[in-house]
Order: sequence, then C-alpha cells, then structure tokens
Amino acid sequence: MSLKRALSRLPPTSIFPALLPLSRHTALAEERIDTIFGSLPLSRGRTPTGEDAREGRERIERAFREHRSLAGIERRLLNRVPWYLFEPREDGTTLADDPAFCLAWRDWFDHNPSSSTLLLLLH
Repeated sequence: MSLKRALSRLPPTSIFPALLPLSRHTALAEERIDTIFGSLPLSRGRTPTGEDAREGRERIERAFREHRSLAGIERRLLNRVPWYLFEPREDGTTLADDPAFCLAWRDWFDHNPSSSTLLLLLH
C-alpha cells in the first residue's frame, strides 16, 4: 500500500520517462502561443455580449437546424462562431456539443479562412 501511495504522489513523467518530452514540448508550445498571440487583438469588431451574442447564436442555430448547412448565413456571424461555440444554451448544452454543426463550420472555415477568426479560435 505504501508503494502505491508513493507512486501516486510522483508526477507522471518520473514514472513514465517517455512522457517527459511531450509535457515539456506542450509547455513550450503553450508559452510560445502566449508570446506570439497574447498581445494581438482578438477581433476587428467588438466582442459580442449579452443580447447580441445570444441573438447571433440563435440565428446561426435556427438556420443550421432548418437547412442542415451554413449556406445563407451572413459571413459576419460565421466569423463570430468561436465566440458562440461554448456559450451555454438554456438547456445547458452548447454549439460545440453538436458534431454536425462543428464539421459544417470547419468545412466552411476551410474555404473562408480569416486570421481574426483563427485568433478567436486560439483564444
């Protein structure tokens, strides 16, 4: 029992040395992302909040639910999807919980890349 307790107190990298490079590289990558992107503005416009955020998210959800595609949705709203992805709905779920929506938005973003939207995703 004491061996199990002692092992549980050790960091995983001391038990499994192969994890050491991965954890070190992950920490270095996180530090580099903070250094490069930390001071950049997150969007060209203002951050959607309150009623504006809920209304935008609901418009996107409604259009996607009706057509099962993102066709016809304003580009401005689609660029703001990273803000809406994790905003909770009334039932506690989020847009990110819908794999079909995430795949459709990813496909849209592949054809309509934007540096400001990428910065929002990183944020």
